[in-house]
Amino acid sequence: MIATQNLTYEVNGKVLIEDISTVFNVNEINLIIGANGAGKSTLINLLCNQINPTKGSVIYEGLKTQLPSELSKVRAVLSQHIDMAFPLTVHEIVLMGRYPHFSHQPTEKDHQIVKEAMDLFQINAFSNRNYQTLSGGEKQRVHFARVMAQIWPDGKEQTKYLLLDEPLTYLDVYYQFDFMNKIKAIMQLQPMVVIGVLHDLNLASQYANQVLLLENGKVFQSGVPEKVLTKETISKVFDLEPTFFTDSNGKRHLSF
Repeated sequence: MIATQNLTYEVNGKVLIEDISTVFNVNEINLIIGANGAGKSTLINLLCNQINPTKGSVIYEGLKTQLPSELSKVRAVLSQHIDMAFPLTVHEIVLMGRYPHFSHQPTEKDHQIVKEAMDLFQINAFSNRNYQTLSGGEKQRVHFARVMAQIWPDGKEQTKYLLLDEPLTYLDVYYQFDFMNKIKAIMQLQPMVVIGVLHDLNLASQYANQVLLLENGKVFQSGVPEKVLTKETISKVFDLEPTFFTDSNGKRHLSF
Protein backbone atom coordinates (compact mmCIF):
# COMPACT_ATOMS: atom_id res chain seq x y z
CA MET A 1 0.00 0.00 0.00
CA ILE A 2 0.90 3.68 -0.12
CA ALA A 3 0.25 5.73 3.00
CA THR A 4 0.54 9.46 3.58
CA GLN A 5 1.07 11.05 6.97
CA ASN A 6 0.22 14.73 7.48
CA LEU A 7 1.19 15.43 3.89
CA THR A 8 1.47 19.16 3.19
CA TYR A 9 2.81 21.10 0.21
CA GLU A 10 3.27 24.85 0.13
CA VAL A 11 4.59 27.15 -2.61
CA ASN A 12 5.36 30.84 -2.00
CA GLY A 13 3.16 30.93 1.07
CA LYS A 14 0.20 29.23 -0.66
CA VAL A 15 -0.81 25.84 0.71
CA LEU A 16 -1.78 23.49 -2.15
CA ILE A 17 -2.05 20.28 -0.12
CA GLU A 18 -2.80 20.43 3.59
CA ASP A 19 -2.37 17.74 6.22
CA ILE A 20 -3.52 14.72 4.22
CA SER A 21 -3.26 11.39 6.01
CA THR A 22 -4.72 8.50 4.05
CA VAL A 23 -4.06 4.99 2.75
CA PHE A 24 -4.21 3.63 -0.80
CA ASN A 25 -4.67 -0.13 -0.57
CA VAL A 26 -3.38 -2.97 -2.71
CA ASN A 27 -5.74 -4.48 -5.30
CA GLU A 28 -8.06 -1.49 -5.16
CA ILE A 29 -8.71 1.28 -7.65
CA ASN A 30 -8.25 4.50 -5.68
CA LEU A 31 -9.63 7.53 -7.51
CA ILE A 32 -9.00 11.15 -6.59
CA ILE A 33 -11.71 13.63 -7.56
CA GLY A 34 -12.43 17.29 -6.97
CA ALA A 35 -13.04 20.59 -8.72
CA ASN A 36 -10.34 22.37 -10.71
CA GLY A 37 -7.58 23.63 -8.44
CA ALA A 38 -8.48 21.24 -5.61
CA GLY A 39 -4.93 19.81 -5.53
CA LYS A 40 -5.46 16.51 -7.34
CA SER A 41 -2.41 16.67 -9.64
CA THR A 42 -0.26 18.08 -6.84
CA LEU A 43 -1.17 15.12 -4.66
CA ILE A 44 -0.26 12.68 -7.46
CA ASN A 45 3.10 14.46 -7.89
CA LEU A 46 3.75 14.11 -4.17
CA LEU A 47 2.82 10.43 -4.19
CA CYS A 48 5.28 9.67 -6.99
CA ASN A 49 8.08 11.82 -5.51
CA GLN A 50 8.16 14.29 -8.40
CA ILE A 51 7.94 17.03 -5.78
CA ASN A 52 8.90 16.92 -2.11
CA PRO A 53 6.39 17.73 0.63
CA THR A 54 6.80 20.79 2.80
CA LYS A 55 6.06 18.45 5.69
CA GLY A 56 4.72 14.95 6.21
CA SER A 57 5.65 11.80 4.34
CA VAL A 58 4.72 9.26 1.66
CA ILE A 59 5.38 5.63 2.59
CA TYR A 60 5.51 2.69 0.19
CA GLU A 61 4.87 -0.21 2.52
CA GLY A 62 6.95 -3.32 1.94
CA LEU A 63 9.66 -1.73 -0.21
CA LYS A 64 13.17 -2.19 1.14
CA THR A 65 14.39 0.87 -0.73
CA GLN A 66 12.89 3.86 -2.48
CA LEU A 67 15.92 4.56 -4.63
CA PRO A 68 14.64 5.84 -8.00
CA SER A 69 16.50 3.11 -9.90
CA GLU A 70 14.71 0.39 -7.91
CA LEU A 71 11.37 2.12 -7.53
CA SER A 72 11.10 2.59 -11.29
CA LYS A 73 11.01 -1.20 -11.70
CA VAL A 74 7.77 -1.49 -9.75
CA ARG A 75 6.14 1.94 -10.15
CA ALA A 76 4.87 3.63 -13.31
CA VAL A 77 3.49 7.13 -13.57
CA LEU A 78 1.32 8.58 -16.34
CA SER A 79 1.51 12.35 -16.13
CA GLN A 80 -1.18 14.72 -17.33
CA HIS A 81 0.96 16.51 -19.91
CA ILE A 82 3.38 14.48 -22.05
CA ASP A 83 5.32 16.09 -24.87
CA MET A 84 7.57 14.14 -27.21
CA ALA A 85 9.81 16.53 -29.14
CA PHE A 86 11.56 13.91 -31.26
CA PRO A 87 10.05 11.84 -34.12
CA LEU A 88 10.14 8.48 -32.36
CA THR A 89 8.15 5.47 -33.47
CA VAL A 90 5.33 4.08 -31.37
CA HIS A 91 7.42 0.97 -30.65
CA GLU A 92 10.33 3.07 -29.41
CA ILE A 93 8.10 4.97 -27.00
CA VAL A 94 6.53 1.83 -25.56
CA LEU A 95 10.03 0.34 -25.18
CA MET A 96 10.87 3.27 -22.88
CA GLY A 97 8.76 1.53 -20.28
CA ARG A 98 11.35 -1.25 -20.17
CA TYR A 99 14.36 1.06 -19.66
CA PRO A 100 14.53 0.43 -15.88
CA HIS A 101 14.80 -3.31 -16.53
CA PHE A 102 17.89 -3.52 -18.77
CA SER A 103 21.32 -1.93 -18.87
CA HIS A 104 22.42 -1.63 -22.50
CA GLN A 105 20.17 -3.56 -24.86
CA PRO A 106 16.62 -4.84 -24.35
CA THR A 107 16.34 -8.58 -23.97
CA GLU A 108 13.99 -10.89 -25.81
CA LYS A 109 11.76 -10.74 -22.74
CA ASP A 110 11.62 -6.93 -22.93
CA HIS A 111 10.61 -7.05 -26.59
CA GLN A 112 7.96 -9.66 -25.82
CA ILE A 113 6.47 -7.53 -23.04
CA VAL A 114 6.40 -4.50 -25.35
CA LYS A 115 4.51 -6.56 -27.94
CA GLU A 116 2.02 -7.82 -25.37
CA ALA A 117 1.44 -4.31 -23.99
CA MET A 118 0.87 -2.97 -27.50
CA ASP A 119 -1.51 -5.83 -28.25
CA LEU A 120 -3.43 -5.09 -25.04
CA PHE A 121 -4.06 -1.48 -26.00
CA GLN A 122 -4.64 -2.24 -29.69
CA ILE A 123 -1.78 -0.15 -31.08
CA ASN A 124 0.31 -2.82 -32.84
CA ALA A 125 -1.08 -1.72 -36.19
CA PHE A 126 0.90 1.51 -35.98
CA SER A 127 3.99 0.15 -34.24
CA ASN A 128 6.30 1.78 -36.81
CA ARG A 129 4.35 5.01 -37.13
CA ASN A 130 5.85 8.35 -36.14
CA TYR A 131 4.27 9.09 -32.75
CA GLN A 132 3.78 12.75 -33.70
CA THR A 133 1.39 11.77 -36.52
CA LEU A 134 -1.11 10.11 -34.16
CA SER A 135 -4.35 11.55 -32.84
CA GLY A 136 -4.65 12.59 -29.21
CA GLY A 137 -6.47 9.41 -28.27
CA GLU A 138 -3.98 7.20 -30.09
CA LYS A 139 -1.09 8.94 -28.31
CA GLN A 140 -2.77 8.32 -24.97
CA ARG A 141 -3.08 4.62 -25.72
CA VAL A 142 0.61 4.52 -26.62
CA HIS A 143 1.42 5.87 -23.17
CA PHE A 144 -0.92 3.34 -21.58
CA ALA A 145 1.16 0.62 -23.23
CA ARG A 146 4.40 2.31 -22.13
CA VAL A 147 3.50 2.52 -18.44
CA MET A 148 2.07 -0.99 -18.39
CA ALA A 149 5.21 -2.37 -20.06
CA GLN A 150 7.13 -0.84 -17.16
CA ILE A 151 5.16 -2.76 -14.51
CA TRP A 152 4.03 -5.73 -16.58
CA PRO A 153 2.73 -8.64 -14.43
CA ASP A 154 5.56 -11.07 -13.65
CA GLY A 155 3.88 -13.58 -11.35
CA LYS A 156 5.83 -12.38 -8.30
CA GLU A 157 4.42 -11.24 -4.99
CA GLN A 158 6.06 -7.80 -5.16
CA THR A 159 3.37 -5.13 -5.24
CA LYS A 160 3.45 -2.80 -8.23
CA TYR A 161 2.22 0.76 -8.36
CA LEU A 162 0.37 2.62 -11.11
CA LEU A 163 -0.27 6.35 -10.71
CA LEU A 164 -2.40 8.10 -13.31
CA ASP A 165 -3.11 11.82 -13.69
CA GLU A 166 -6.25 12.26 -15.80
CA PRO A 167 -5.59 9.15 -17.94
CA LEU A 168 -8.86 9.37 -19.87
CA THR A 169 -8.11 12.73 -21.50
CA TYR A 170 -8.51 12.60 -25.31
CA LEU A 171 -10.24 9.19 -25.25
CA ASP A 172 -13.66 8.53 -26.71
CA VAL A 173 -16.28 6.77 -24.60
CA TYR A 174 -15.38 3.27 -25.80
CA TYR A 175 -11.70 3.59 -24.87
CA GLN A 176 -12.51 5.19 -21.51
CA PHE A 177 -14.45 2.11 -20.44
CA ASP A 178 -11.97 -0.18 -22.21
CA PHE A 179 -9.06 1.27 -20.22
CA MET A 180 -10.82 0.99 -16.87
CA ASN A 181 -11.83 -2.61 -17.60
CA LYS A 182 -8.28 -3.52 -18.58
CA ILE A 183 -6.87 -2.03 -15.38
CA LYS A 184 -9.31 -4.18 -13.38
CA ALA A 185 -8.23 -7.26 -15.34
CA ILE A 186 -4.50 -6.59 -14.86
CA MET A 187 -5.03 -6.20 -11.12
CA GLN A 188 -6.12 -9.85 -11.04
CA LEU A 189 -2.68 -10.91 -12.28
CA GLN A 190 -0.39 -8.92 -9.96
CA PRO A 191 -0.66 -7.28 -6.53
CA MET A 192 -1.08 -3.64 -7.51
CA VAL A 193 -1.91 -0.23 -6.08
CA VAL A 194 -3.77 1.91 -8.62
CA ILE A 195 -4.25 5.61 -7.93
CA GLY A 196 -5.81 7.90 -10.52
CA VAL A 197 -7.25 11.36 -10.99
CA LEU A 198 -10.61 11.41 -12.77
CA HIS A 199 -13.15 14.10 -13.58
CA ASP A 200 -15.96 11.78 -14.65
CA LEU A 201 -18.02 11.11 -11.51
CA ASN A 202 -19.97 8.29 -13.17
CA LEU A 203 -16.78 6.40 -13.99
CA ALA A 204 -15.54 7.02 -10.45
CA SER A 205 -18.81 5.67 -9.09
CA GLN A 206 -18.62 2.52 -11.21
CA TYR A 207 -14.93 1.63 -11.00
CA ALA A 208 -13.50 3.01 -7.76
CA ASN A 209 -13.06 0.86 -4.70
CA GLN A 210 -12.15 4.00 -2.77
CA VAL A 211 -12.72 7.67 -3.61
CA LEU A 212 -10.74 10.60 -2.20
CA LEU A 213 -12.63 13.87 -2.65
CA LEU A 214 -10.47 16.98 -2.35
CA GLU A 215 -11.49 20.57 -1.80
CA ASN A 216 -8.96 23.39 -1.55
CA GLY A 217 -6.11 20.96 -0.92
CA LYS A 218 -7.84 19.14 1.92
CA VAL A 219 -9.70 15.85 2.14
CA PHE A 220 -13.39 16.73 2.07
CA GLN A 221 -14.58 13.12 2.15
CA SER A 222 -13.12 9.66 1.54
CA GLY A 223 -14.39 6.11 1.37
CA VAL A 224 -16.46 3.91 -0.91
CA PRO A 225 -18.25 5.69 -3.79
CA GLU A 226 -21.67 5.40 -2.12
CA LYS A 227 -20.33 7.29 0.89
CA VAL A 228 -18.45 9.98 -1.00
CA LEU A 229 -20.62 10.60 -4.06
CA THR A 230 -23.77 11.82 -2.38
CA LYS A 231 -26.12 14.67 -3.26
CA GLU A 232 -24.79 16.69 -0.33
CA THR A 233 -21.07 16.33 -1.08
CA ILE A 234 -21.42 16.89 -4.82
CA SER A 235 -23.60 19.95 -4.30
CA LYS A 236 -21.07 21.40 -1.87
CA VAL A 237 -17.88 20.69 -3.82
CA PHE A 238 -19.04 21.01 -7.44
CA ASP A 239 -21.96 23.43 -6.97
CA LEU A 240 -24.26 21.11 -8.92
CA GLU A 241 -27.16 19.04 -7.63
CA PRO A 242 -27.13 15.49 -9.01
CA THR A 243 -29.93 13.02 -9.52
CA PHE A 244 -29.13 9.36 -8.88
CA PHE A 245 -30.63 6.36 -10.61
CA THR A 246 -29.83 2.65 -10.87
CA ASP A 247 -29.80 0.87 -14.23
CA SER A 248 -31.08 -2.64 -14.99
CA ASN A 249 -27.66 -4.10 -14.09
CA GLY A 250 -27.74 -2.52 -10.65
CA LYS A 251 -25.12 0.13 -11.48
CA ARG A 252 -25.51 3.54 -9.87
CA HIS A 253 -25.42 6.59 -12.14
CA LEU A 254 -25.43 10.35 -11.68
CA SER A 255 -27.27 12.84 -13.83
CA PHE A 256 -27.08 16.64 -13.72
